[in-house]
Formats: sequence, C-alpha cells, structure tokens
Amino acid sequence: MVIVWRESAELLRRCVLALEGQGVDQLVVSRSREAEFSDALLSEFPRVQWIEHGGAGELPELQWLALAEVRSDVAAFLEDPAIPGPGWAAAHRQAHLAHPEMLACGGPVRIPEGAEAWELGWHWSDYAAYAPGQPSGPTRDLTDANVSYKSLHLRANESLLAEAVWGWRIRKASTLMSHYESAAWIDYPCPFPLGGALRQRWSAGRAHGAVRQLGIVALAWSIVTAPLRPIVLAWRGWQGARCSGCGPSYVRALPWVLVFHIRWTCGELAGLLSGQRAR
Repeated sequence: MVIVWRESAELLRRCVLALEGQGVDQLVVSRSREAEFSDALLSEFPRVQWIEHGGAGELPELQWLALAEVRSDVAAFLEDPAIPGPGWAAAHRQAHLAHPEMLACGGPVRIPEGAEAWELGWHWSDYAAYAPGQPSGPTRDLTDANVSYKSLHLRANESLLAEAVWGWRIRKASTLMSHYESAAWIDYPCPFPLGGALRQRWSAGRAHGAVRQLGIVALAWSIVTAPLRPIVLAWRGWQGARCSGCGPSYVRALPWVLVFHIRWTCGELAGLLSGQRAR
C-alpha cells in the first residue's frame, strides 16, 4: 500500500487513519520534500514506512520511489487527499484474488460533500467517469487516484515508470483487462485553492500531451479541433454523471467544468508541441 504525500500533514493523517483496521500489511508513505511535515506523525503511526524524495517530487517520481519498497504481490496507490472507504483495502485485495488474470483494479471517486461550485467543477472535470453507481466489471478505464496493480506487472514495465502518466501508459500498452470494483470507493476532496486547481489541470493536460506520439496529420488535426475538446469532454462527463444519478451536481458546476477542461486542453497542446520538439 503506497500513499503519495505532497500536501498537508492533516490530509495525510486523515488518509492513514481511514486505513487503520483494514488489514494493510505494509504502508509506505512517499513524500515530497516540500510536503508539510510534523514529527508527531512518526510517533502516531510507527508502522508506516516513510520515504522522502530528494527534490520537489512529482506524482510519478514519488510512486516509483515507493514501489521499490513494496513487498506484497499487489501494490495499491492513493494520494494524500484521498479518504478510502471502509473495506477499501479488502475490496482491492479480493478483486485481485478473484481475477488473477487482470492487470489492475480501480474504484469510484465520490463527490465531495459541501463543496463549492468550482470545487465540484474540478472534481467533475477529472472524475466524472468514475462516479459511484456503476456496476463492477471489466474495464480499460481507471483513475490513477484509486488504483492497485499486481506488483509483477509493474516491474515488468519498469521502463515506463518514469513517465508522467505511467499508469495510463501501462494500461494502454497491456493486452490485459482491468477490473472496476464498485465497493473500492474513495472520497477525494480538492486539496488546492482555486489557483492551484487551475494549475493542476494544466499540468495534467501537459503531462498527457507530452507522451502522445502523433504523426504530422494527427498533430495538425489535434490542434485544429482543440477549441471543441472542452465541449466534447464536458459532454462525456455529463454522460457519466447522469448515469450515476449525479446530474444536478454536474449542471451546477458546468461553467467551472468547462473552465477546467479549457485549462487541460491548453496544457495538452503545450505537451504535444513540446513532445514533438523533443522527438
């Protein structure tokens, strides 16, 4: 079990407390040097294995650093804002046992309670496809905020682990299906102020664009159709929210959903162009 810690000590504390009593045999916290730290955490959670990244540490770097310490057959990943539900660890473990042929397991990300409209917009811009209410079953689409892998598969794809979106790349490259487990839900309140949330969506889009390998024609098409992409993404999000019974929440946040999709699209274009120059 790996928790990536980049924000506040209180966010991390809530995450670790939610895992207590869930039978987690090893808990590794991989933290950025910039993360807020409190010595009280060391005494409060003596079973936790703490790892510090030498630099600021982006998400994939922190995950990769912790993976080297994982001893179990299954490596489950959370980020410090996440609050796993009761039975979250057991749901992941049982899904891997029931489906030995699958690559990964993931689950729903619940809507934050009492969130402001822009926080809902941030949530829906990233997690609309993973709203609760969908049945368990095979899938190729999981969120990296709530996912577990067979450790053997991860180490077999070590060449991809340094990439900004290595989870997506591994799932895309594999012929193996993944499993969506409805019981393995998490809460994921927005950990950023508004400015930080806007920067995060741009950075996420840029990371995604940087690893895409497009020919000249496909690149030109991606640039020409970019103005339509936020609308298309918002429509797809609406489908996920509506099917999960969350339509009113989505409609309330729709202006902010579009704002965050615009930021993601601008970041993706920047990543596509920078990736082309690098190649």
